[in-house]
Amino acid sequence: MPVTQVAVAVAVTALIGSPAVPPHGATGPGATGLGATGLGATGPGSPVPPDCSPASLRLTLGAGSSDGRHGYLPLIVTSTSASACRLSGYPGVQFVAANGRAVGLPARRLPGGGGAPVLLTRAGRATSRMAFVLSGQLPVRSCRPQPILGIRVYLPGAGGASFLRLAGHACSTVREHQLSVTRLMGVALRQLPGRGT
Repeated sequence: MPVTQVAVAVAVTALIGSPAVPPHGATGPGATGLGATGLGATGPGSPVPPDCSPASLRLTLGAGSSDGRHGYLPLIVTSTSASACRLSGYPGVQFVAANGRAVGLPARRLPGGGGAPVLLTRAGRATSRMAFVLSGQLPVRSCRPQPILGIRVYLPGAGGASFLRLAGHACSTVREHQLSVTRLMGVALRQLPGRGT
């Protein structure tokens, strides 16, 4: 008997942008508004900007979509610093239950993206595309579905995690990945679908 692994479809956009209440054990900023965009740039001889401080980054989720088998959400990182900084690598993402415990395996990293650091000025943005299973062929016995309250996100270089609300159900099995993420890449505001500012 198939089971819905993550009961989140396009309707999840109703949750995006609302303040998140972290579960027990989760820390960091909740989902907030998107803000303006602005990607930094450096030329020959320009000083190399430092790595972005986790304290100067804001996490949000963009508008969701679905192909009927998988759900897709952009994880958006916005700089709140007045100074340029750089961000590179993959975010760590995992489903979280209401008691703060992780559900299932951490997100699998998808190859590609070039690997070049993203240079951010104030309100500049980087994004990682998050994909997750909506419905699979795993029987209930092997899936062991469990309610989730959201996702825990670890940004590159960050010492702690942030929490974003995303209600639904996920398989508690650790036999296969339910989540995948792409490398962080620079993005312009017009490329982000869904909620405006």
